[in-house]
Amino acid sequence: MRITEDIQRPDVSKELVEIISNSLEEIFYLGFDGVVFYVEDIVLKVIGNFPKLHFYVEEVIPNTNSVSIYFDRYLLIPVKGDTGKGVLAVYKHGKLDKSNLKYLKLYVNYLMAYVDKLNYKNQSKNFKNLLNKTLESLGVGIAIINEEGIIEIENSVFRELLKLNESEDIFKPSSILTILEKEIRKAIKNKQKFETTCSFKDLDYKSLNIRIFPMVSSQKDENIESSDKYIILIEDITKKEEIEAQVLQTEKLAIIGKLTAGISHDIRNPLAVISQATFNIKREANKIDNQKIIKYSERIEKNVNRATEIIEKLLNFSKQASKRKEVLNLKSIIEESLDLALIETDSHNLMIYKYLDPDVYIFGDKNALIQVFVNLILNALESMSYKGTLIIDLKKEGHYAVVRIQDSGKGIPPRIREHIFEPFFTTKENGTGLGLAISKNIIEDHNGTITFQSEEGKGTTFEIKFLSVEV
Repeated sequence: MRITEDIQRPDVSKELVEIISNSLEEIFYLGFDGVVFYVEDIVLKVIGNFPKLHFYVEEVIPNTNSVSIYFDRYLLIPVKGDTGKGVLAVYKHGKLDKSNLKYLKLYVNYLMAYVDKLNYKNQSKNFKNLLNKTLESLGVGIAIINEEGIIEIENSVFRELLKLNESEDIFKPSSILTILEKEIRKAIKNKQKFETTCSFKDLDYKSLNIRIFPMVSSQKDENIESSDKYIILIEDITKKEEIEAQVLQTEKLAIIGKLTAGISHDIRNPLAVISQATFNIKREANKIDNQKIIKYSERIEKNVNRATEIIEKLLNFSKQASKRKEVLNLKSIIEESLDLALIETDSHNLMIYKYLDPDVYIFGDKNALIQVFVNLILNALESMSYKGTLIIDLKKEGHYAVVRIQDSGKGIPPRIREHIFEPFFTTKENGTGLGLAISKNIIEDHNGTITFQSEEGKGTTFEIKFLSVEV
């Protein structure tokens, strides 16, 4: 009776087991009573009757380094492959015939060659799986492409950022890299590195850092020039840029605060002297009715007042957070602000719509908030050249008080939108560039937020959110 026993690891392929089984069957039919093929840590295959099997497997076969014969009945033939150590052991009830030794050695080499081949295949598969898991764990998009831009390996972040499916051309029409195709192909052609940072409209204006460089072979005789594979790294740096901008803004505010505190007093005193002198000159000019001197005096007065206004705004911008906070009805604040903004405005060509919830309350500084809304309303009116439609909406949304101020003006050009809250940034001929910066500071001092949406030629909507309070 012939007994067949298989003991194998789960990762050993069926193909390997089948090859070994067929080969051992052929050896068995040469006239042996038992055949064993052992590959270290991989597989044990037994055909036929092999007395003292477990003793040989545990004690003898693993330590066999040369052709050995035991008791004239056991023949062990070792062979080393690239991925393991193998031993073919045969058993014959009668005395062994050594004439088959050379033939058996060929079989062993044949089997080990197959073991090595399939092990390399498994290792390659395992390495690819490990590589894919590693790439997926990274927080950046990464891919390997060939010279034609065809993706060979990529992770899901890469596909998501480029809006691609698996195994595609990076320059397909759906890819955001089409706008950089000329530059990237030039870099690939010249075997050069390429790096750029772009903001993409199709990705909601996310900022992406894109780097491409040739793969370097591990072989010493191969250099960058001979490489035909390229690595692409794509990193979403939007949040990083926002943090850097916030840090820069904080530094600017600190500098402005120190500058203002240091020079405001020194500037105010000369301005007061100039103002007094101008008043005296204007009074004497009135006595002699010299209109030319009166005109020049008024011009001086106007610019002294402007300089004083700038200093006041700087002081407001750099001063510490207000302490005079109380529960406020936001509808009353907005209405008072609107009245103040319209005092010296010709409102005949204006259509003003107010949708103000009367029961919205917040905790804040009344004067500071009036300053915010007056500034936003005046900006809206100026953008419309004091004609058009102004809509002011106030409502409670969840736990927040939300104010929207919408105008039908010329809108804000995309190129300056990220700068409008910066101190001293202005597009107005006589603007100070502090109005929106101060307003943003006041809103944030009230733990609120201010955002906007704008479309050129159609207008702008500012949205301010505060945490509401119950009364």
